[in-house]
Amino acid sequence: MKIHRIVIGSKPRRLVRHAAQELAQYTKQLFKHQPRIVASRRKATGITVVLDLKADGLSDQGYAFRWIDRNTFAIEGGAPIAVLWGVYDLVERWGVRYQLHGDILPDRPAALAFPKKTTRCEPDLTIRTFRTYNDFANNECAWPAEDYRMLIDQLAKLRYNGILFCVRPFDPFIDLRFHGARKTLAETNFGWRPEIKPDHPGYHLFAASGDAKHGVFVNPQLIRQGSYDQRIKAGQAYARKVFRMAHDRGMQCLVSGAAADFDPAIRQRIRELTKPQHKTKPTPIHRIRYGIWREGPDVETGRCMSVRNPVFLDAVLTNLQAHIDAFSEADAFFFSSTEFGGSSGDCERAWRILDKKYGLSKVMSLETLQKEAARHAEGKEAARDAEGKKAVADRAVHEVRGDIVILYALDHLINERGLDLSKARRGTTVSPYGLSAELHRFLPLVFPHGSRYVAAYGYMPFYVASRTDTLKQEDPEAIQYSVVVSAEDDNIGLLPQLTGSSVHKIIEGVRNVGARGFQTRQWQHSNLLPTFHYLAHTAWEKGWTPHKAYRHLYEPVCGQRAMPHIMRAFRRIEQVTEQMHRDVFCVSFPVPGWISGFWEDIPDRSERSKRLDEIAKEYEKSSDDLAQAIRVSRAAGRDNLIAFERHTRHAVYYCQSVSHLFRARSADLEATAAQGSGSFDDLDAGRSAATRHLDQSEALMRKACETFAEGVRDRCDLGALATLNSYNLDVIAAYARIGRAKEEMFSCQDS
Repeated sequence: MKIHRIVIGSKPRRLVRHAAQELAQYTKQLFKHQPRIVASRRKATGITVVLDLKADGLSDQGYAFRWIDRNTFAIEGGAPIAVLWGVYDLVERWGVRYQLHGDILPDRPAALAFPKKTTRCEPDLTIRTFRTYNDFANNECAWPAEDYRMLIDQLAKLRYNGILFCVRPFDPFIDLRFHGARKTLAETNFGWRPEIKPDHPGYHLFAASGDAKHGVFVNPQLIRQGSYDQRIKAGQAYARKVFRMAHDRGMQCLVSGAAADFDPAIRQRIRELTKPQHKTKPTPIHRIRYGIWREGPDVETGRCMSVRNPVFLDAVLTNLQAHIDAFSEADAFFFSSTEFGGSSGDCERAWRILDKKYGLSKVMSLETLQKEAARHAEGKEAARDAEGKKAVADRAVHEVRGDIVILYALDHLINERGLDLSKARRGTTVSPYGLSAELHRFLPLVFPHGSRYVAAYGYMPFYVASRTDTLKQEDPEAIQYSVVVSAEDDNIGLLPQLTGSSVHKIIEGVRNVGARGFQTRQWQHSNLLPTFHYLAHTAWEKGWTPHKAYRHLYEPVCGQRAMPHIMRAFRRIEQVTEQMHRDVFCVSFPVPGWISGFWEDIPDRSERSKRLDEIAKEYEKSSDDLAQAIRVSRAAGRDNLIAFERHTRHAVYYCQSVSHLFRARSADLEATAAQGSGSFDDLDAGRSAATRHLDQSEALMRKACETFAEGVRDRCDLGALATLNSYNLDVIAAYARIGRAKEEMFSCQDS
């Protein structure tokens, strides 16, 4: 049986034509026969496949398989993109598996076959958004625009229907001007530039990618060069190119940004223009520095973030409008507070205004709301003592209070004053994003019926799963909720993470409350394919579990003999991931100061060292299982397993390296104490122990980087390797050099 013709009609839509080309290409690859693409049905030997648009009973995302007669099979869609999804579904049934950077074709394709009965496919979750541009070198912010093309094509095969750009005030997209002041920063990734050196593990990979010639790992199209105006122009052209690629595959393009976080020049202008009577009382504000960026307002700017301050409200409105004008190709904008909350000094006034307008207190009082925030604060259970638990609870209360101020601003600006969408795409929407979970109950009161909202209320997926009940509403259509689902967490960092169990609970919770779908949260790609594969399928059909998805992904291309080893490894990685998440046990955050922070600031080093050794053993067992799977795997799936195994083995060496770093620091402190107390022998022993552990730490980190390099499969992996080399290996090597120098000569007054 062969497919001889693919019929697309005389005036096919662009995506229908693309669907025909894809079907013809896969047929040739799998069955060594390429069918003709024709406009109309004629009598022919073999199978004719008809690609057609049918609105009858299908949504704009639905598609159906049916036999027209014994030789004619139809793939019908409610929209052109649905026809394309139907083709990809059929090809997957033939044994092809879709990665984010290419396909896995089976060694022995299944026989050419079609569903025997009429089959209708409609997504259970209609919003399936994949986050792309964000921060850190192991993310798309370091990609040339053209690199998105394959990712977007693969996301279409996985039937995702949207991408998100997560934009920060320093990124080279928004040109914010406010009362004579103008934004000054236009950089990617906080201005960080991981160095690339010839002695770094995997240097040949950077040479091959062209990054070595820059000497740093950055986005080659948005690298720090030219004037501010040139960088903004380049950034906006970059975004347009990516968004047009996504639109070509039927995807929506979303942009998220902070409503009230401003460039230093804009902050200064807000302070200058604000009248004393419009300022609120000073309140503590959690601030953090990432490279060139100081997140969160200073205390004086925080005083200007008042609901009675027209300057502040105008600045927020100008910022929202600048985002809309910069991303003319976007379909939806979502605005949030800052990660650590803004100023909460005017919370009571904002609450009173909103309460008078919408009757919030009839639902819950402000006092009760704050108590709920403190009670459910993320990370509270992992805090080591009462003081730590109080700090976590206080942060949650501060965030919900700051979010009430932002809620007022968004209500006033979006619902009352409005934004100019004349330059935006038709149907563009502007919505809130990521407010505290305690405020979800008020959103149907504040925003128009049917408004979109992205719920981002926690880092760790097990915590998000525990609070999906906050999205339940009397009218399921009142707010179109989608939930951020973390496939990994950046605090755990560059270690392989599988969050399947918690992600499954989130999806079940999303279904139970009638939410519309999900938006992914991740940085790397290659190690997360099992989770993305699960999300891709559970969004369309109930009954999928992560373990079912793992088997579906790997068994056709790796074979049955490999599956027990793969499943055992994945279960163990799931378990160690969830435990690290529950304990907020941060291991490899991809920032320049991570290793120096371990050296200077971390308490309980002995306990943490033991914990790292335990984690290393679990990753080692998983790596061994994956190595066994590789030995018995079919050739088709072997490369994927090799990359995963290498990154899992890297985690072993990484954890062991940091464990020795902690031991070295403990020995170093003991040596310093011995020098002060006048014990030469103890000083001698301490210096020797510190040097020994630092040498071991350096050797193990180099081995970790070398092993990771052996598993690099895409540009996210390459950015992770640059981070490991520059921010981990180089720093540990520097400490080791200092340790050796300190051991060479020292003295003390022996007593």
